[in-house]
Amino acid sequence: MRLVMLTQKVDRYDDLLGFVAPLLAHLAQECRRIDVCCLQEGRHDLPRNVHVHPLGKDWTPKKSKWGLRLARLAAGFVAEGDVDVWFGHMNPEFTLALAPFAKASGRPLVMWYAHRAVSLRLRAALAVCDAAATSVPAGLRLKSRKVHVIGQCIDTDAFVPHSEGPTDPPTILAVGRISPIKDTRTLLGAFHRLVEEHGDRDARLRIIGEAALPADRGYEAECREFVRKHGLGGRVDFAGKVAHSSLPAIVAASAVGVNLAPTGAVDKAALESMACGVPTVVCNETFSQFFSAEDPRRLLFRAGDAADLAVRLRDVLSLPPATRASMSRRLRGMVIREHSVEHMTRGLMRIFGAVRTGG
Repeated sequence: MRLVMLTQKVDRYDDLLGFVAPLLAHLAQECRRIDVCCLQEGRHDLPRNVHVHPLGKDWTPKKSKWGLRLARLAAGFVAEGDVDVWFGHMNPEFTLALAPFAKASGRPLVMWYAHRAVSLRLRAALAVCDAAATSVPAGLRLKSRKVHVIGQCIDTDAFVPHSEGPTDPPTILAVGRISPIKDTRTLLGAFHRLVEEHGDRDARLRIIGEAALPADRGYEAECREFVRKHGLGGRVDFAGKVAHSSLPAIVAASAVGVNLAPTGAVDKAALESMACGVPTVVCNETFSQFFSAEDPRRLLFRAGDAADLAVRLRDVLSLPPATRASMSRRLRGMVIREHSVEHMTRGLMRIFGAVRTGG
């Protein structure tokens, strides 16, 4: 099979998109050739049958220069006549950009999308593609026979449990950009309560990520001011960006993970933490379908409720070793079964095969 894919970035070390390279490496084992058009190319070590074509990072919805570069490349792929499947990855705009070339070649177009937002562009992309893949039902909130649920893309060979267990003093870890949608302020409020009201004065909080958008910089400043005002500076570490390839060791050494992304598609950062066997507290109710019967009361908190989150963090930090070990095994096993990169690759290949044969 020859696959043409359009994605944002191919860079093993990128803090947000580093997972794309492992996905490509697994797809390469199933495909004769993959041509990856991307806005940016960074460092990677992909197999020889994966050809990366950087388009330039000046991305806008109007497509501007990268759209012209894509048109030249895609027209060449059409002329070569042996593309089997076109694949728009993550952004609905990418699926829409590939649609004319998929139609010209007479070959199917597949979309990947996993986000709670539903836009006109997403509706249009679903209309023009032959099939769409997503992580969980809440990851693509449009009803269609085209939609297939295949899990997330977690490298469970990289994200593995720490052989020595969590570090001492215990670290609470949050991975993700600092923004209102990630509700960093509630996390800081919960940590303050944990320290002051529940007496857990040994715990530390590390936040990996930063404000990704100019509009969020004021929010990050407010979060930092909260830490200063409440005397938490020696306990809270704003670690900034960290290369995705460096995350597994940091995640695995944490005592508890916390993820405040709202209900919808499952956040990769939470799954990566669980793959490391780290008990991870979430407010996204989508996770309840993956938890065993005894886990939700410990790992699910009410969104926006700092007091409830503080109680959940305290409970997880005080788990007996045997209970923690059992929970860790369950969480990692769930990620391997439902959300590993191998599982997602198999799902994509099933979809690619079905659309090629008209199934």
